[in-house]
Amino acid sequence: MLIDKNVNIEEDFLKRVEVDKLYEAILKLKPSEQELIHKLYLDKQTMTLTEYATSNNISYTTLRKRLERLRKKLKSTTK
Repeated sequence: MLIDKNVNIEEDFLKRVEVDKLYEAILKLKPSEQELIHKLYLDKQTMTLTEYATSNNISYTTLRKRLERLRKKLKSTTK
């Protein structure tokens, strides 16, 4: 049996569990909040904050505040 000492199965498993928790939390968000997360972080072609704000006719500052609240919401949901 070959053993790869560079692979930590337990660590990989725990990371996968955390990713699964995050995706479950995202699914519980409002559709507009889910869209924001996808457009900024998950899509293949992500958008910058400026691009997203411009395309949705909101100010950059408003978007930053929404994103901050959303991150807190996700953080509390995934604990």
